[in-house]
Amino acid sequence: MKLKIFTLSTLFLFFSIKTTAQLTHAPSTNIVDITFLISDHHDELTFELTHKNEYLISSELDLVFRINLDYQSVQEMVGYFGLQYKIYKLSPDGFRQLIRGVTVPVVIPPVRKNRTRVSSESEEYPFNIYDAIVLEPTNYDVKMNLVKFHTRADYLANNDNYTMYPRISFPLVHVADLLTNRNAPDSSSSLITYPNPSINEVIIDYANTTQNLPVEVVIFNDKGIKVSAHTLIGVSGNSRTLYQLNVSHVPKGMYFYQIKRGDKTEVKTIIKK
Repeated sequence: MKLKIFTLSTLFLFFSIKTTAQLTHAPSTNIVDITFLISDHHDELTFELTHKNEYLISSELDLVFRINLDYQSVQEMVGYFGLQYKIYKLSPDGFRQLIRGVTVPVVIPPVRKNRTRVSSESEEYPFNIYDAIVLEPTNYDVKMNLVKFHTRADYLANNDNYTMYPRISFPLVHVADLLTNRNAPDSSSSLITYPNPSINEVIIDYANTTQNLPVEVVIFNDKGIKVSAHTLIGVSGNSRTLYQLNVSHVPKGMYFYQIKRGDKTEVKTIIKK
């Protein structure tokens, strides 16, 4: 299985069928947001990956790992990093089948405190790893490691001279299962939103509908100032349509967001934790 990234590396996977990865954002994809956190701990830099408890996916869409940088260190640092990941398909009887396994790191861009380019070859964050794996209508489990190359030469060579950091693990939940089993708040309205308070995302849930119309969302702060605008594409099943609104970019506080779907507009409030 060949995975190509438009940086400096070619990945060698466990299998021999073709797939590609690229840095450009692909429409109609399953987005898995991962945060690359760099912070200070006991006068030393620490590096880790953080993630959500679960990610919603739908079948027949490509998978994109979107790597966001959160640099909380007071130190100036240039570092060269990579990712390793494995994807397991989960069967209803609990059997796990490895369907993707990276044997050498996916090279991600060098970083430093001011987040500027380190060299002409590097890319800026967020960094998208586009993996053209065909997801089936089932659930998956992902295990991912962050690695730090010892030198720039090791990074360019994409070799095994690196330090590995603790592994993270998270599920990919197929939206059909979610639409059937989601423990969403009860409401007589056709529109409900959750969770509230929220950390990274809000689910906009339309019941009793099979029309998968795009949704226009505008977020305002508590002073009525526009913060951001979003066009969301939902996933439908079992007479419901779900949309994911990313709120990770807004500071903590209370917000209003205007939701327009077709000719109907509603306003909701949210507390960002």
